[in-house]
Amino acid sequence: MNSFRKHLKLVLLILIVSVINLSCSVTFYKSGNSSLYEAVKSESKTKIIKKDGKRAKYSKVVLLDNGDFYGINWINRNKTTDSIFIDTKKVKKVKLENKKLNSAIYDVSYLMSWIGGLILAIVYVYPWMFGV
Repeated sequence: MNSFRKHLKLVLLILIVSVINLSCSVTFYKSGNSSLYEAVKSESKTKIIKKDGKRAKYSKVVLLDNGDFYGINWINRNKTTDSIFIDTKKVKKVKLENKKLNSAIYDVSYLMSWIGGLILAIVYVYPWMFGV
């Protein structure tokens, strides 16, 4: 019985961690340096590290006809955006979102939560239903 509780605690821990991971948004960025033109082309989340060490995250970066770059951030769910001018002289690094890694982590945590829920259902419901 003591071994059963240890395994049950492990399954519960895995289930809780994967459900928490599903409920939050974590963005991983590619390790290599990109250009602002690549950020505009990719239309993905972008992290810009400035020469003074400050970091800025944008939902996407756009290029206007006059050659100015702007970072777009969502303010609320009503599709209100805030556009911030990006001074190209102050930019040190541009990092793009790693979409493959983000989707892989989401898929694994989704799978783990289903497997954990299935194990809990088997452990608790099966003996209760069949009187084992």
